[in-house]
Amino acid sequence: MTVATRVIAKNSNGIYAFANVDTSASAGTNYTLNLNAGTWTISARSDGYTSTESTVSVSSGGSGTLNIALSSLSGYTVGDNSSSLVTPSQGGIVRNTSIGSNFQIQIPAGVFGSSSDSNSVNTRVTSAVVTETSTGKVVGGKGIEITPQNSSGQPITSLSSSSGNGVTITIPYTESEVTVLGGNESNLILASWSEEKQEWESLSTTVDATNNTLTAIATHFSVFALIVPT
Repeated sequence: MTVATRVIAKNSNGIYAFANVDTSASAGTNYTLNLNAGTWTISARSDGYTSTESTVSVSSGGSGTLNIALSSLSGYTVGDNSSSLVTPSQGGIVRNTSIGSNFQIQIPAGVFGSSSDSNSVNTRVTSAVVTETSTGKVVGGKGIEITPQNSSGQPITSLSSSSGNGVTITIPYTESEVTVLGGNESNLILASWSEEKQEWESLSTTVDATNNTLTAIATHFSVFALIVPT
């Protein structure tokens, strides 16, 4: 089984670099970071695990190896996938109370196509995320992984273009998790992680400070997180 693990590097100029770990590799190098010359702080995160930070000096044209040890993430419990069935021709609402009582995904009819065969939508919390970039910090140090599958069990990564709609995602937060990052509720952003760009992409977000939720429309599926802009 492979488990998502991220390596995060940051230098003194606030520049970040990220790498995914090949956790299926039994030996040898399983991640690569391309870093400019200078001093970098490097750490890693997996679901339920984290590392201490290591400081390395990189010389121009040089290379090196850093072994990173992970330990259990204090106060975090790895959760199971919650799977919900949605009929594409009818749409539906997906909930997962382990994420929060106000968490939901509203899926309009036609977004998954016109089939009458049920698709599954898996949702779960994950701490295997990049928790800080040059533009923001992740609230609670965790994201929400949303992975739909069609009736054949194949992943659905994009929505039906003919529907002209997206899915509406509502994710709850706690005020204390925002405060500890020095954030303001009114400035919170719901974002999705782009593997291609290696950054959090902001979505047009509605903040409900009364019910402590963020809502946005997404047109593809990924890992989503609440961001305190910096």
